[in-house]
Amino acid sequence: MHRLLGMCSIYLVILMPVDANIELILGTAQLVTSYGVTRDQEIPATHQSAKEFLRNAFDKKVLTLDTAPAYGDAEKVIGESGIPFKIHTKLRRGVNALDSLEASKVNLQAENIEVVYIHDIDAFRSDSKKMINDLSKILDHGVNHIGVSIYDEDDLALVRKFRQVTFVQVPMNILDRRFSGQKVQEMNSSGLSVVVRSAFLQGVLLADSATLRPEVRHLKDFVDRFQLEGKKIGLDPVTACLHWVISQSKLSGVIVGAQNNGEFDAIRNSWEKARNLTFDDSWAEVIPVPNSDAIDPRKWRAL
Repeated sequence: MHRLLGMCSIYLVILMPVDANIELILGTAQLVTSYGVTRDQEIPATHQSAKEFLRNAFDKKVLTLDTAPAYGDAEKVIGESGIPFKIHTKLRRGVNALDSLEASKVNLQAENIEVVYIHDIDAFRSDSKKMINDLSKILDHGVNHIGVSIYDEDDLALVRKFRQVTFVQVPMNILDRRFSGQKVQEMNSSGLSVVVRSAFLQGVLLADSATLRPEVRHLKDFVDRFQLEGKKIGLDPVTACLHWVISQSKLSGVIVGAQNNGEFDAIRNSWEKARNLTFDDSWAEVIPVPNSDAIDPRKWRAL
């Protein structure tokens, strides 16, 4: 683990044009279930309250949802809402691709889906010919784009071999910079639209570090340093997280999650504040970055 740097910091403030095309995308993992390593297992929302939550988000100009068959009844609730969101969803693991797609379209009550993500990157490694065939079929069944959810640069190198893939969903936050900066522009140049997930590192970056659960306690010093540096320039943790991500140019969207209107409205307000800041991300350069295992949620319980 890196030793923390000295506490005195000097920032070079550079005026930064905001990318007007970047979109705030509402993740629905929390729509009717509890999600995130910092959350308690709260009582799930009713379908009616979930639909009211979606209406509030749509009325506040969030036009795209990120969902999945694995998110409980989220797809069904979205369909029942009747709200004309653009949809990003995922194929169910271990199920025929077209069967999974058609089941999602029925639940979503949608003839067309903006992006369908392949969440199982190993499927590309095990049988690439079958995957190419599946991808071609999916595009013929009311899908505008195919995406892949990736974790590291090896995944990215693999995905680039498949011309049908035009979206990638990547983990990116102030402690996970593997796909930031020049990497985003390289992905754009190769024809990939980049959507960010885990902007808050499953809520870890927003938490009181003294309350972190055992599986993420190794991140305490990093969280403390991040929150301190944000405070020095007048940013609360939510706005600081979003500002740093927005500072990475050429992103298509950033996925955020919330469990109620109050949470969502606060994040939406922070999003607008972050978009209107005129300085770049150089304030974050003094924040040390953990190793890749330390920021990979799949490996937290093993640390």
